[in-house]
Amino acid sequence: MDVDGEGPAEEQLLPNDDPYLQAKDQNECTPLHIAILQGHVECAQLLVQAQASVSVDCDGCPPLHMATCTGALPGREDAALQLAKLLLEAGADSIQRDDCGRLALHWSAELGLAEVCQLLLQATTEAAAALTAQVAAASAADAAAGEEPPLDPPNLLEMQAHAAALSVTDKHGFTPADLAHRRGHTALAARLRAAAAAAAEAAAAGDTAANRAAAAAAAADGADDTVKQLPTLIVAPHECELHRTCPDPLPRGCHPPPENVDRIRVLSQEGSGILRSRGLQQRLEWELSVPPAPIADVLRVHDWNYVRGLQLACQAIPDRPDAIAHLDPDTAVSHHTFHVALRAASAVCVAIDRVIRGQAANAFCVVRPPGHHAGPRGIVPSKKDRTGSHGFCLLNNVAIGAAYAMNVHRHAGIQRVAILDFDVHHGNGTRACVSNTVPGTLRVPFTTPLSEGMHVYHTYAPWFDVDDDDNVLFASVQGYGPKAASMPDVFVYPGSGATCDTQDLKLAQEKAQQAQEKAEEKAAAAAAAAAAAGGANGTGPAAAGPGGQQVKQEEDAVGDAATSHMVAEDPNHEFPSSTADDPILAGPRVIEVGIPGPGFHPLLWRRAWRDKVLPALVNFNPDLILVSAGFDAHRKDEINFRYIGVTEADYEWITDEIVQVANRCCNGRVVSVLEGGYNINGGLVSAFARSVAAHVRGLAEPHSQAWDPQEPHIEREIERRRQQERAAKVAAKRAAALERQKRAAAAAAATPAQGDSAAAAGKDVGSAEQGKAAAAAAAAAVEGEEASVAVPVEGRSKRRRAAAVDYAALNAQLEAEAAAAQKAADA
Repeated sequence: MDVDGEGPAEEQLLPNDDPYLQAKDQNECTPLHIAILQGHVECAQLLVQAQASVSVDCDGCPPLHMATCTGALPGREDAALQLAKLLLEAGADSIQRDDCGRLALHWSAELGLAEVCQLLLQATTEAAAALTAQVAAASAADAAAGEEPPLDPPNLLEMQAHAAALSVTDKHGFTPADLAHRRGHTALAARLRAAAAAAAEAAAAGDTAANRAAAAAAAADGADDTVKQLPTLIVAPHECELHRTCPDPLPRGCHPPPENVDRIRVLSQEGSGILRSRGLQQRLEWELSVPPAPIADVLRVHDWNYVRGLQLACQAIPDRPDAIAHLDPDTAVSHHTFHVALRAASAVCVAIDRVIRGQAANAFCVVRPPGHHAGPRGIVPSKKDRTGSHGFCLLNNVAIGAAYAMNVHRHAGIQRVAILDFDVHHGNGTRACVSNTVPGTLRVPFTTPLSEGMHVYHTYAPWFDVDDDDNVLFASVQGYGPKAASMPDVFVYPGSGATCDTQDLKLAQEKAQQAQEKAEEKAAAAAAAAAAAGGANGTGPAAAGPGGQQVKQEEDAVGDAATSHMVAEDPNHEFPSSTADDPILAGPRVIEVGIPGPGFHPLLWRRAWRDKVLPALVNFNPDLILVSAGFDAHRKDEINFRYIGVTEADYEWITDEIVQVANRCCNGRVVSVLEGGYNINGGLVSAFARSVAAHVRGLAEPHSQAWDPQEPHIEREIERRRQQERAAKVAAKRAAALERQKRAAAAAAATPAQGDSAAAAGKDVGSAEQGKAAAAAAAAAVEGEEASVAVPVEGRSKRRRAAAVDYAALNAQLEAEAAAAQKAADA
């Protein structure tokens, strides 16, 4: 190999016909993607020279966008600039959009990369200039041939392309300047807005020089002007990497399970994790080492038999990277798993300590294994899944943290604790732990060779005291339903999570009992009065009615006065409670909203939080809010079976709403804990990484705004007006369609009469043929009008199919009419 000759060496290292250049690994990454994500400019250059594609995306993210996003990491700004320049020179499209509808310019503006912004704008201008030159050459050729020149000057394409790049919006309606402003890069945002205005003005005036000057105006760096506040604490114990769920290294041809160590590496690894990005670092504080949780903290929530069994199972596994065992088909463990689970639970307790002591505004715990499927005794079966599984979870981290806060920080005023869960899978373990805070019984059937029977165990694991049922709230919004329409009895794990509010069910039960008692009292009073009066004229029962009516009115008035300060929950009655899961009514209040599927319903998911859960949370008035933060409801996560389908913007929205409630109720005290989320394709630019970054950004955003119940009310009014407008449009279309159908029917009915009169006057068969054409045209008109009627279904329009036309019968009818007309003419 010729070392000195650069060209031959590169060709020998990477031949142009190498089939592995475009091959993708288990994370959907090609070799070029990996070089970009690691910031290896030289490797990327070699791959590009060997004809590696610069347009193949990684799970919806093109290489140019990926290169721009790597500039978010500390010390990667120059590499991002060089990679972007390399890709553009290799033919990357500067106006290609990713799956968020963004250009690379959007990402560079959001990250405050002014030099990359300038490079992308110049590339857009140069690409448009090349197109302009081609158009000019074609125009000159047309002029030489004597053809008319184009109406617009050729360089207008260049100006319009540049102005469009600055003003194009993503799927959420944000321009590059908007994103720069939202992330605090105020100077860069001002430059981009000025450049957009100048480019638009130049395009209108046809001034190429002004257009290029506008591009240069975007080169100024954007200052990061932010409001100072306490940092958001990130607790990310290094020990969580020791929980192995697959052999290390992974054998060739094998794929890791969904829950694996790379989930936390894409978030917190030094130098490459998305939470290490420059835009977040100024607002975050890190805690990388925590002690194991004391066993007393764990036993407030879990039974000792379960904890001891888990400990022994892990100790029996050899301490080797390739030694893996399974508790069930879903859940793998290794030698260090039990100690890692103790540190994950401890991370939540450490975060609670720091937040309650005022050392952090709020906190996010990057931990594994997750915990919200772990009940007091581990697996929690359901009616749809009688055996159940651990679901990757071993110890319930949020429940342990809640019990810890109520005990250790009770003198700091922590009495009422709320747990929220937005994982796509129901937090059945958390619900079981919450229900276990009041006395109950566990019935376990048994069979022996000589007998069978039932073991009855009395259970009770209070988190603090006998009034836990008044001081704990659990609320969850998750997917609930079959995995597919073809499998109606096979539900999405864990098979529970039907819409239910135990408070509503308790009230309904109490009202039914009171109504039954009142009915019995009235019946007894009526019978006594009838017996006393001898049943004359029925005076007894008649007199009892108005009195009962007055008593009911007085009771309703007392109830209205008692709840007048409460925020209305579910005002549109969109989420009625069901008893499909046989909910336990004794114990703390549990609110669950099951979003139906398969099929994405992100707006319904938002309404469930806005109209049902958040008002209930405000009414509960917690002293601390814990969040089970699962990110597998994302529309690109394959483990959700197409349920819910939210995006990063939805995660940022719900986080901001929770922070606003915390600002109103508990001085902003929020501790969030990582649960699910498994699409790590693309690493830094994966759906999981971007969703977690949006969540942490919502926590770290400095503001003190309190949740206002008027805002949901205004949103509901706007939605109601829009629904009325859509309904009015549909009604108008239907009325117009019916009117056109009547006219078409009248025209079709008039056609035979015209044919008869024409035959009587001695016309030939041509009149019948005209009648046939008119009838066919009328039928086609009716069919077309029916097909144009739109019927709204969940906010969208669908075409209504027209009634099927029997063309054979219609043709026979027309031929019969034509024959009759011919016979009349012959007569």
